[in-house]
Amino acid sequence: MLTVRRTLRSKVGWLDASIAAAVVILNVAAGLAFLADEIPEREPEPLFWAMAVLPGVLLYFRRVAPVAVLIAVSALTMVTWALGYANVFLAANVVLYSAVAHGPPTIGFRAAVASAVLLTGFTLLGVVAADVPLYVVGLVGLMSVAAITLGSGVVAREAYAREVELSASEAAAHRLSREAAAVAEERNRLARELHDVVAHGLAVISIQASAAERVLPSNPEAAAEALAHIQHTARASLSDMRRVLAALRSEAEAELEPTPGLGAVAQLVRDVSATGVDIDLLLDPRLTDSDDRTLGSTIFRFVQEALTNVIKHGGPNATVSVRVLHEADTLHLGVSDTGRGLSARSTGDGLGLSGMRERIELLGGSFSSGPRAGGGYRVTARIPSALVERGGHA
Repeated sequence: MLTVRRTLRSKVGWLDASIAAAVVILNVAAGLAFLADEIPEREPEPLFWAMAVLPGVLLYFRRVAPVAVLIAVSALTMVTWALGYANVFLAANVVLYSAVAHGPPTIGFRAAVASAVLLTGFTLLGVVAADVPLYVVGLVGLMSVAAITLGSGVVAREAYAREVELSASEAAAHRLSREAAAVAEERNRLARELHDVVAHGLAVISIQASAAERVLPSNPEAAAEALAHIQHTARASLSDMRRVLAALRSEAEAELEPTPGLGAVAQLVRDVSATGVDIDLLLDPRLTDSDDRTLGSTIFRFVQEALTNVIKHGGPNATVSVRVLHEADTLHLGVSDTGRGLSARSTGDGLGLSGMRERIELLGGSFSSGPRAGGGYRVTARIPSALVERGGHA
């Protein structure tokens, strides 16, 4: 009921009121003119006024009850003709259009077609029984078809507009989804970079600081060497940190060092070895000239994170084996140690291992980690050789 009131009081409600008033005026004028010309002795009676006014008044409700108004106006139109009064057929045309344009999709169209056939047939009956000119039948039929066609066109345009709007909404939602996915991926990438930089640097610095503190009273030279390693690691970590933070800024930054690649793996191993960890490195010489930065960075971060975990969880006297080999159709990465494995405080599902897995899977590879037989821990990865060959290797 509230919707009906809003419709009747809206701008379209005022438009319908104006149409209703115009139809009433035309019907009354046409009826009076007909009586004056054809039946001058017949005075307008209450029924005449009712038949002239009611169809127009009903048009005011053509949007809120289009099918009901169609039936009522069609019936009043035929009754008007049967009583011998004139009717300009305008009200019938308006409700035929309204039933199609504003009524239920199927019911409105069928009701309009049925009413048009009935009105045309009734006019044809008037030709036979009341000497109505034959052209009137064609005029009524043509006007009915025009009204129904116009209503169907409005429905088609509205349906097309809704489809366009829906497509635009879906496209916008899809674009936002893609943008959100891109932002999430970039955030994950930066989180991996920050974790690798901070975790490795702090782990090495912590070990070296402990060693320097331990040997300072008895061996100042060894303590100085440990402090030198701390200084080197801190500088390298700060450089990596500036590079990662620069990616978060919108303005252009001065050129920074690129992400470490395969060429930095050997130096990484030497730096970690300086903390007292015994590391055996086997790096396939065919890979040392790689020009694929993504692949090189992935290998470097894989080894870096694995060695960081050894420093944090391996314990003293742990030995490490680092393997980077290209065999047959696969690049094999592996880091295993003889330490005590993950500590009781770690589940093996931290940011480090998750980051390693994400990096490998982004290259279409597979990753696994877990305790090794006989003690210690192992992380391994396999990357399809097609990617390696794109980097320029056989």
